[in-house]
Amino acid sequence: MNVDVRCKQGQISQFFKDYAEKRLERLSKLSININTVEVVTVEEGHFCSVELHMTGDLDLRATATTGDFMESMDRAAEKLIKQATRKKIHSLSKRRERRKAKQRQKFEEVAYADIKVA
Repeated sequence: MNVDVRCKQGQISQFFKDYAEKRLERLSKLSININTVEVVTVEEGHFCSVELHMTGDLDLRATATTGDFMESMDRAAEKLIKQATRKKIHSLSKRRERRKAKQRQKFEEVAYADIKVA
């Protein structure tokens, strides 16, 4: 997983880059294919905004605005992790439904074949 940290105004410290990578490590534990996570920071007056964009199997976005970059990063990361977890669970449940439907179809075919033979 690549983490690309950018700032629309000014520069980003190495500490914040390391912090962002550490916060986004939890995404890699979800066992989904993630190509890149873009972290874009924007400072507007007294507010600090962090935008996250994840590309890969899932294309997700999360944004948080607070008075501090670290707090914004935490909130945006939590939102992104929650979205990814929800999407993963949803896709797993759809797979289970398809698998059960196939099993039911096979069972019905076998049962129907037994009725025809008898």
